[in-house]
Parts: sequence; structure tokens; C-alpha cells
Amino acid sequence: MADEVVSCPHLKEFLKLLLRSGAEVVASDTGWTACKLNVVLSKGPTPKQAATMWRLPETIRLWSSDDPHYAIEHGLVCDACKVTLSWPQG
Repeated sequence: MADEVVSCPHLKEFLKLLLRSGAEVVASDTGWTACKLNVVLSKGPTPKQAATMWRLPETIRLWSSDDPHYAIEHGLVCDACKVTLSWPQG
């Protein structure tokens, strides 16, 4: 499943972990300036939880968006591949 959804080799393992923890892929979108693909999940950890759960490679970083013009989310972004995984805050 993860291989079909995300072509980014850096995020595949994180997507597999999220799916095993009960998250579901609910959408994906393209066309953003800063990323080629955003995969939206039903749930995921807070940045604080993720920082203790995962050891992130240099190309991946945690992010959060509180901008009311967009979905209020947390996520992972791969700066090398310009692909993100995102999930709702809370």
C-alpha cells in the first residue's frame, strides 16, 4: 500500500508505520508550490509524540500548520523529494 501511495523512498517507512497504527489515507493532492504530492491521513501523532517515536533522517522534518486558510494539520515533509504526509491536529 505505501509503495502505491508515496514514491518518496524517505517517507515510505513512516507511512507504513502510520498505516499500521490505524491511520488511513483519506486524500492526496498535487499542485502546491513547495511540494509535488501531499498524502492526507486520517490521524497521526503530535510533533512532540513524533519526535520521541521516530528518528528522522536529515531530509525529513516535522511541520505544523495553524493557518486558518488551510487545513489545520501536522505532518512530515521530505525536503529532498518535495512530498508530504499530513494529518489533522488533535
